[in-house]
Amino acid sequence: MQCFDSGEYLSRMRRLESLLSSRGIGLAIITPGSNMAYLTGFREPPMERPIMLAVGAGSPLMVVPKLYEDQVRGVPADVVAYRDGEDPFQLLKSMRPAKSIAIDDYAFAKDFAGIAKAYGVQPSLLGSLMFQLRRVKSPREVELMGRAVQLSEAALSSFVGRVGVGMTGHEAARLLKSELESRGLELAFEPIVTSGPDSAMPHLTHTDRRIERGGSLVVDFGGRLCGYNADITRTFFVGDVNGEEERVYGVVLDAQTKAEEAVRPGVEAGSIDGIARRAISDAGYGDFFIHRTGHGLGIDVHEEPYIVQGNVERLEEGNVFTVEPGIYLPGRFGVRIEDDVAIVGGQARRLNEFPRELTIIGDRR
Repeated sequence: MQCFDSGEYLSRMRRLESLLSSRGIGLAIITPGSNMAYLTGFREPPMERPIMLAVGAGSPLMVVPKLYEDQVRGVPADVVAYRDGEDPFQLLKSMRPAKSIAIDDYAFAKDFAGIAKAYGVQPSLLGSLMFQLRRVKSPREVELMGRAVQLSEAALSSFVGRVGVGMTGHEAARLLKSELESRGLELAFEPIVTSGPDSAMPHLTHTDRRIERGGSLVVDFGGRLCGYNADITRTFFVGDVNGEEERVYGVVLDAQTKAEEAVRPGVEAGSIDGIARRAISDAGYGDFFIHRTGHGLGIDVHEEPYIVQGNVERLEEGNVFTVEPGIYLPGRFGVRIEDDVAIVGGQARRLNEFPRELTIIGDRR
């Protein structure tokens, strides 16, 4: 699949240069991570040998270890390679001198210190400028996330038909991962597959607890396509559901529906959280909704805008974020429902099609 051409990456770097100029910053230095992936398409985890992208003060420049020289061919930037024992920070400064610099928030502390020492200045952090660029998605980015959601939901549909009583959380997670990978997706993150009392811990991934009849099953997962993530949660009940479980599920679904219906350009992000929180509090479960309502989604699974109390930033065209209220009753069970929502054409668009209605999986007895 063609993700983006070099022209798109050059356009992103030009937009960053414009933001740097508006802030009086001469040079941005980006290290491996989601910002480098966004600007160049180059995806590599950070390591002990620095890899740096310089934007500003001339054409884009990549400084890489010699062993990466061929690997970065095709990146829309000049490339200079250094050998082990050479100082990459002084090399960067010699080729892109600047009086003021901003360094990637994701840089290792040792690299941050090395860059600062080489330039002899107090750097600023680049994060706010990068998130200003990244929080508004292009139609192509929204398209890729929509496709990632579709393929992830196809994986979930198959998983639901195969997961069963007696399977451990570890086994169920392996099954889900295989369903994602068989559809050409990378993992957005380690999936959460928890049942019974484990499901009351929102970020517990999976354990050796066996799935039992009559309990809840929370599945929080997503696939990654061309570097862009889906993030989906559904809660199922295995074999049967009792009255309180049904009531809690209904409260969460009501809160999520009301929050999604309120999404539109110009609305404060925090107000969406408030709508979901009020619905859950009015039903008597406010103390058990213990996290924000959502977060931005893109190259990172968690990025701006954050759908959280107190966030006065206004939603705008091109924002993509999750809406995922939940209720967690310690030692008993939890319920969370999560969709990915994009603001497109002046209105909210759910990227999900997987049913949200209460679903019982497995045979009733």
